[in-house]
Amino acid sequence: MFPVYFRQPDEVRAPLTREADLHDAFEIVELTNERLPSPYEDTLAETGDVEAYADAYAGFARAFAESTLRSALFEGSAPEPGKADELSDEFFHRLRDLFAAEPGRHGFEHEVMVLVLRKR
Repeated sequence: MFPVYFRQPDEVRAPLTREADLHDAFEIVELTNERLPSPYEDTLAETGDVEAYADAYAGFARAFAESTLRSALFEGSAPEPGKADELSDEFFHRLRDLFAAEPGRHGFEHEVMVLVLRKR
């Protein structure tokens, strides 16, 4: 749905090793990358409640993506001014329906990277 590229540790480390001023200024204390389990997928597996899964996952997507979609897509695509809310509602309603129709198929990947630097 929303392609996001997760940088790999070597890509994060590169500027700190390639750029002399950064290399001289900072030491990498910790650099880890971890894929996190999806609470939505886990709850679906535990309960089998497809409707709750679809509602929660669509709500999660709406929470992080609506403002960007509204400003970059819905406001410019609305057939008339003031209809961006309707487009947004329709989009997330359809997304919720997709999650319900194909539970688990369109899951997001969650990754977290920790980078701790020490000033030299």
